[in-house]
Amino acid sequence: MLRKTPTLVRAGFVVCALGFCARPVRASGASIMGTRSLAVPDLGELASRRHLVYALVGGTAAWLVYQNEDHNTGVLVGRLDRTVFEPGIDFGNAYGHGAFLAVGTAGLWTLGHFTGSPNAVGAAHDLAKGLVLDGALVYALKVGIDRTRPNGHGYSFPSGHASSAFTVAPILTSRFGWKVGVPAYGVAAFTALGRIEDRKHFPSDVIAGATLGIIVGESIAHHGAKLHMPGHITMGRKGLGLRFKF
Repeated sequence: MLRKTPTLVRAGFVVCALGFCARPVRASGASIMGTRSLAVPDLGELASRRHLVYALVGGTAAWLVYQNEDHNTGVLVGRLDRTVFEPGIDFGNAYGHGAFLAVGTAGLWTLGHFTGSPNAVGAAHDLAKGLVLDGALVYALKVGIDRTRPNGHGYSFPSGHASSAFTVAPILTSRFGWKVGVPAYGVAAFTALGRIEDRKHFPSDVIAGATLGIIVGESIAHHGAKLHMPGHITMGRKGLGLRFKF
């Protein structure tokens, strides 16, 4: 695993670079499929005062856990393994996978389309926007920091599964209320625990991923109509399409 000081320095450089490059850009161009286009938020719109507080709290928590997690991660894995929570943890591991969430998003859009539910269709649009943006941010951080996972593989920080799951939760809460939101947050928590139990991530990875996911999810849920980036996600009868302008 990388020494702690280089890892933190890399994290700082990546975060600063993302913030420096973030600036409002209006989406333009025709939809690839001739259907409804979805504007995705640019990074600058994520930096509201509320989200900066989230980032400060989550970043501080991840840093504090990071200081002594090499040994403690193994202890935590032992406590999570073969407990009453293991079925939920196993489901969370599958739930946070990008393919699972993509299929779920497409299914929600299809259900909303055929049942005539604008709210379900809108939720699917929001989920697609949030997951694309979250995936881009997670990828940039993973490549920039390149931390070694507990199992010896690379790209540990932050946890993409945890970040995706926590991106979904605020969006579902905003669209369907707490009756759906509470279970969504619960499954997201199981996703984070599952990544630790399987030795795919350290606790600081999932704390950082959860923090990023909540910020992205809330930005989409509450400000999506005002946010743009140079590209489109399109949904039509023939499927989901992506178009980006560089």
